[in-house]
Amino acid sequence: ATESSNIPALSVTDTFNVNVSAINDSPILVSPISDYTLLEDASPTVFDLTTIFNDIESHPLSYYITLSTDLVTKTVSGDTLTLSYGANKHGRCTVFVKAYETGNDSYYASDTFTVYVTSVNDAPTNIMISNNHINENNSIGDTIGTFSCIDVDSTLASVYTLGTSKDESAFYISNERILKAAIEFNNEVKDTYVIDVISEETDNITIYVSEGSY
Repeated sequence: ATESSNIPALSVTDTFNVNVSAINDSPILVSPISDYTLLEDASPTVFDLTTIFNDIESHPLSYYITLSTDLVTKTVSGDTLTLSYGANKHGRCTVFVKAYETGNDSYYASDTFTVYVTSVNDAPTNIMISNNHINENNSIGDTIGTFSCIDVDSTLASVYTLGTSKDESAFYISNERILKAAIEFNNEVKDTYVIDVISEETDNITIYVSEGSY
């Protein structure tokens, strides 16, 4: 401080400290997760949450996560979030992630993103036939059985066709799924026939020719 009216002017110097008190800052969202799309049955997606959130005072963080549907499941281990996808499921799921100071959830940051899972047409499996026996001395055109299969994408099986490498010439398919006799069978000549049946996959079906009534 210096006098302004006296000549010569006199002055005095003093030193003092200014103390800045610390205030706890909330964590911050440094790298938001973008919405993303993947195919059903995809491998899990892993996120390092230390690259998503940060606490400037280096407080340890805990995480609270919600999912809008059961299309996605979550696992949290330390700072690692793993999202897994349900088998043969598709649709969308909104994911909410809250990162908060461990022991004090009033200090937090959050992020929300959406996962879109696109459906994939899965091949049918386990081709079956309702009956695989026919009596000898039959009539051509007699029905043997009806094909079915397991198809996770549909309640109806697709169209069935016969292969060409085995005994298929003794049979034909009617109405896309009904196996019929194309010849008159004789148990003494041949009692077992093997055919390939195709419905986006190929399975072997064995047809037995019975002696007498079955």
